[in-house]
Amino acid sequence: MWLEVIRDDALADVVPAQAIPDTVTVDQVTVGVQEDGEPWRLRLLGTHVFVAGVQGAGKGSVIWSVLRGLARPIHTGTVQVWAVDPKGAWN
Repeated sequence: MWLEVIRDDALADVVPAQAIPDTVTVDQVTVGVQEDGEPWRLRLLGTHVFVAGVQGAGKGSVIWSVLRGLARPIHTGTVQVWAVDPKGAWN
């Protein structure tokens, strides 16, 4: 049995943006920090990514972190970004 007692909210403070990687790796991207301080890596190849949550939960920050992590491959043309905004924010 593993019991982990967390006494503080490790993510209560703003987490600085991750550095833009120098590589054009697209299989995974580091988007932030986990509660234990380890990098939060999001696997991208061979999967779908769905971000959901209530207003103010940080969905936009997750999306922008993924785009930041993919900045180099986007710039080189290795990655194309297709996005849908179901709210119709362009109106």
